[in-house]
Amino acid sequence: ALSASELLEYDAAHVVVATGARWRLDFFGLQHQQPVPVASGATIMSPDDILDGVVPRGRVLIYDDDHYYLGSAIAEQLAAKGVSVVLVTPEADIAGWTEHTLEHEHIQIRLRELGVEIICHKRIQQIDVQEVVLECVFVGQQSRVAADVVIPLTSRQSHNELHRDLLAMESAWQDSGIKSVTPVGDCHVPATIAMAVYAGHEFARNLDQTPEQARFFRREMGLGGE
Repeated sequence: ALSASELLEYDAAHVVVATGARWRLDFFGLQHQQPVPVASGATIMSPDDILDGVVPRGRVLIYDDDHYYLGSAIAEQLAAKGVSVVLVTPEADIAGWTEHTLEHEHIQIRLRELGVEIICHKRIQQIDVQEVVLECVFVGQQSRVAADVVIPLTSRQSHNELHRDLLAMESAWQDSGIKSVTPVGDCHVPATIAMAVYAGHEFARNLDQTPEQARFFRREMGLGGE
């Protein structure tokens, strides 16, 4: 990992910071605007841990307030390795956005084949040791589910420490030949993979343009002969 001071030694005219984002562990997201109470001794793991190859022990509860593909993908990965998995979502169905990508039916079938327990219309009220208190999104009725590990997919936080460090050293840019420092993709704001790719292309195509000349690049399809 490069530090801001090391980047100043690269003789780069333009620095693009694309350091991504990390999943939050405090459950802050669509359903929760405040952190969820977590008992001392309860185990919370990040989706990033699972993507790095960690296989948790015991019964795993995945709380999916993201509603895209990752919650179901992690559930499938862990279940395929023999882990007992329960997938909880406040929505009416899991991975709802995948209706638009023609994956939804396949995901539903695969998770059921693997024995993943699916609970809908529930949000998390609190995390106890080896147990999670759920709450109905409509009437607030509470229920309890056994879980040794909880994995929240609620929202992500930009990994922008390097960008902030560079901004703090702006007085040294001129001596290092740096003309601009730009955050792109999830470092700027967490979004989809497609948006991160778009941000990288947009920066590259407008790199040699003045602010007056800069424009969004043309898409595959346009109007009026564009």
